[in-house]
Amino acid sequence: MTIELKLQPPQEAVASFQAKGLLITGSWQSLWQEEHAKAFTVANLARLDLLQEIHTALDQAIQEGLDYRAFAKGLVPKLQAAGWWNQEVPEGKPMTPSRLQLIYDANLRTSYAASQWDRIQTLKGRKPYIRYSTMKDARVRPMHRAWEGITLPVDHPWWETHFPPKGWRCRCTVYQLSQKEMEQDGMEVTPDEVLPKGEKTFVNRITGEVTKVPLGVDPGWAYNPGKAGLAAQGSTVGQKLLGAKPRMASQVAQAAGESFAAPLKAQLGQWAEALRAGTLKPTGNQLVVGTLLTEAVDYLAAAAIEPETAALSLSDREFLHMLRPAKADRGAAWPLPMLLDLPNLLAKPEAIYWDTQDQVLIYAWSVQDQAAKAVIRVNYRVKSEGLKIRTNLIKTTGMVQPGDLMDPRYQKVY
Repeated sequence: MTIELKLQPPQEAVASFQAKGLLITGSWQSLWQEEHAKAFTVANLARLDLLQEIHTALDQAIQEGLDYRAFAKGLVPKLQAAGWWNQEVPEGKPMTPSRLQLIYDANLRTSYAASQWDRIQTLKGRKPYIRYSTMKDARVRPMHRAWEGITLPVDHPWWETHFPPKGWRCRCTVYQLSQKEMEQDGMEVTPDEVLPKGEKTFVNRITGEVTKVPLGVDPGWAYNPGKAGLAAQGSTVGQKLLGAKPRMASQVAQAAGESFAAPLKAQLGQWAEALRAGTLKPTGNQLVVGTLLTEAVDYLAAAAIEPETAALSLSDREFLHMLRPAKADRGAAWPLPMLLDLPNLLAKPEAIYWDTQDQVLIYAWSVQDQAAKAVIRVNYRVKSEGLKIRTNLIKTTGMVQPGDLMDPRYQKVY
């Protein structure tokens, strides 16, 4: 079955998708509702390079209006060459035709929703109403069919949970109406008292969080994907470089400078705020916050420790551990603003060392009379929800005396 979507999408759809950072997760439940507007993930895909390949292919599909067949034609050979197409893999979950089509459909529809919501907000002064519409065929879900024709003001709270799509493979949409169009067609605003009611309980098996989901809405879809996608726009995240060869990705990221680091910093800030507020539960997920410097890539290659990716990632659990009070009480913790500035700091370390004893990279900076360090494990296999992930993990950060880094065990890299 081929899913057909409109060609030549508005730029808002492109921007909405490009604004997403890369996040490695082990389950679709790890990234919940509005979080999908801020990060791109494929559950159980442990390889960052393949995650980037899918992201790049989807970006092209949205920009060029490619249908599923054209999208898959360019991507499937790359997944086959990597051994992740329709076969058993040593870690994670293999990609299958039905799974890839689901990924294509969900990402294109939510990106289009952002574009549609942008137009709706722009025109709401002249067209203040929107009407729910289905495809009106046998494949429409019964409960979605019951929502056909619901007409409400643009900013009615019902759209916070019922603006389509409302689930996997949902093809529903809305169209916008003026008061004159309402009157011409004999339409009326749907009274609040007749709006669909009822909820079901859903338990997120990853976080343990219990939520109420409106009947007819798939778990994880009880939000406005158009509004969330539009809110996530800002700067285009330059993470498409991370799927490239490590040295090339490092070179381009360094040349891009602030334009590469700024969106990573914005993404980190949103992620950190959600973690500290408890609205995002730590599960071991990784967020990309920078790239290895070219000098570090070359040093590691010369030492036969070829990095599998240039990406530097931060674990949600490790991030919260870096902020623990006990570490701060003994003066060893980084201040929060410094942690939130990691993308800029990682792009401009004052020095890099190789710890010959612990086999880790040490990035270092001078902070008043101390030295700030970030400890990075190269090609680290970290387990997230039972999934083994390969990354360059920032294992910890801390404040030390400058002389501590003069130990012979530390070889100067940069």
